Amino acid sequence: MRLIRWRQTNRISSRVLSDMVGVKSSGTLSRIERGEHWPRPEIVLAIEMVTGMIGPAPVTADDHADAWLACHPQVFRRLTAEVRAAMQARKSAEQRTETDGEECKQQEEAESD
Repeated sequence: MRLIRWRQTNRISSRVLSDMVGVKSSGTLSRIERGEHWPRPEIVLAIEMVTGMIGPAPVTADDHADAWLACHPQVFRRLTAEVRAAMQARKSAEQRTETDGEECKQQEEAESD
């Protein structure tokens, strides 16, 4: 999305920008702009370099990720759920470790008495 705004601000056509960054067609660049297509790493770097040279600010990989996630909300929801589940599992494991440690201390104290 930010790439669209950048292109409009600088009045550069999608065909010209696609030639500058090495994308084969302006249609592919349009899909990248809308977040429908995830570009290869070398294309992301080329876009960042070209947009940074022309200014005012470069379009970064984070901007591509934001556009891609906005276009694919189901993936965003799945990733968010996976992160929450992983955080909960880690918290549960830490609590079990603390509980196991306390039980070991109690057993050691009981055996030493």
